[in-house]
Amino acid sequence: MSYDYTTLIRSYVNKSAPDGTTAQGRMSFKGDTLYSYESKLFQRIAPNTYVLDVAISKYSVTTAKHTNRILRSMPSSSNHLPNLY
Repeated sequence: MSYDYTTLIRSYVNKSAPDGTTAQGRMSFKGDTLYSYESKLFQRIAPNTYVLDVAISKYSVTTAKHTNRILRSMPSSSNHLPNLY
């Protein structure tokens, strides 16, 4: 299913769909993994607990914007663990 960014992020965070993508394919998710372009950006490892790939999150201006959009959309009770590798 094709989404705008806001709806895609909400669907990922709320687990309201098994997968999704934006119309241009710039951001997508499948199960517990959210991608910026084709690079894994976030991985849900437990309810409200996500691992952020720090190296990818700073890869480009667009990916940094994706990261900020996602972080702003997550509940304040979420844990964001950086993957430093």
